[in-house]
Formats: sequence, structure tokens, C-alpha cells
Amino acid sequence: MFCRAVLSPHATSFYPRWREYYNYERLKRGALERKLKFANDKLQFAEERREQAESKLSTSVRQTASEDSWAKLFEFEEKVSRQQKQLDKAQKILKVLRSKDSGSVVKSDIMIM
Repeated sequence: MFCRAVLSPHATSFYPRWREYYNYERLKRGALERKLKFANDKLQFAEERREQAESKLSTSVRQTASEDSWAKLFEFEEKVSRQQKQLDKAQKILKVLRSKDSGSVVKSDIMIM
């Protein structure tokens, strides 16, 4: 009862709104981090496939010059470049969010733990 008398109505309504906003931003950051991890995984997979295609291509070129192998190699290189672009985009977004909320979110993360 004493707390209610001391705190203004504005102060008692500020904390729940701030907490709701913090949870919203935390969920948004978590979603971006999951997207970044997914993009990294896809990029790694595409790079592994490209390396496999290059190794198969180097052995098959000696035997026969196959246009299909070259087409697959170019396709994998395009996929890797697309994944790299998506990864760069996700990293930029995450960097902006972290820099924008660095003061309030980091301090609030420490306060919660």
C-alpha cells in the first residue's frame, strides 16, 4: 500500500509497458539470430556441395569434358553467392539492431540475470 502512495500513476504503468517492449525486441533479435544461423548453415552446405562438384569436375574433365558438370559448378557458385548475400544482409540487420539497442538491451539483460 505504501508503494502505491509514493509512486505516481505514470511510474506504475511505465514498467509493464517497458517490459513488454523489451520482450518484443528480445524476440525480434532472437528471430534474426535464428535466421542468421540458418543462412550460415545453408551457406556451409552450399560450399560443401560446390567443393564436391569441383572435385568431381576436376576428375571428370580429365576423362571427358562434360558441359553438365560445368553447369552444375556454375549453379552451385550462384547458390553460394546468393547465400552469402543473404548472410551479409542478416548480419547487417543484426548489427543495426544490436547497435540501436546496445545500451538499453545489454543493461536490461544484465539486470534480468
